[in-house]
Amino acid sequence: MVKHFKAAFLVTGIILLSLSGCQDKSTALVRSWRLENLKYTKKIPDMMKSSIDRTIAEEKKSFLIIYSPNGTYTTQMGNKTMQGTWKLNFNSTKISVVTESGQSVDYSIITLNPSSFSFKAMENGQEVIFEMVPAE
Repeated sequence: MVKHFKAAFLVTGIILLSLSGCQDKSTALVRSWRLENLKYTKKIPDMMKSSIDRTIAEEKKSFLIIYSPNGTYTTQMGNKTMQGTWKLNFNSTKISVVTESGQSVDYSIITLNPSSFSFKAMENGQEVIFEMVPAE
């Protein structure tokens, strides 16, 4: 009987630990985020590097995403503003957004905590990693 109790206790502990890794991280996401860095996963050709670096520098100055607790978001870049809705999947490894034009896009989350948010996106046919930090 004691062996069964210990086994049940161990299994319950393992399940609770694995579920804690699947927790909803919406509260960590809900805030304003600014672009800290933008990384391309493939090598940028030398002839395009300076142009890409300038573009990244400009985006760092003006790119902002605001996630609201009601499931809406606003993206600002320069004088452009876009809006839509967002939702995290069950284990907070993917964020799904629907733009104001109705386009649905999924992004893979790399990190998400109150001080850091990074995700993968496709930009011009190339995978890009957005590294975000809280806007102040």
